[in-house]
Amino acid sequence: MTYVLHSVRNRDGSINERELRRKGHRVEIINCREGEKMLFSYPDDDDKFVQTTRVIGTMDYPDVLKVFTNNSIYTFRKEASE
Repeated sequence: MTYVLHSVRNRDGSINERELRRKGHRVEIINCREGEKMLFSYPDDDDKFVQTTRVIGTMDYPDVLKVFTNNSIYTFRKEASE
């Protein structure tokens, strides 16, 4: 599924540098299983990949996916269907 990166916060709540550079970019999540490293790509940027620290939890809402890793909290918005 395609998402849009909405925010990336450090565990202390401060803004992560990835949010400053990539907010609003489309992402394809490849792996988001608890206990494993999250892996996602930026399909609009030559399919660059990001591997995070281990996922410790997720919260899935109708239009939002929040992923909690050891170091960060990622918020993704589901891309609207055309």
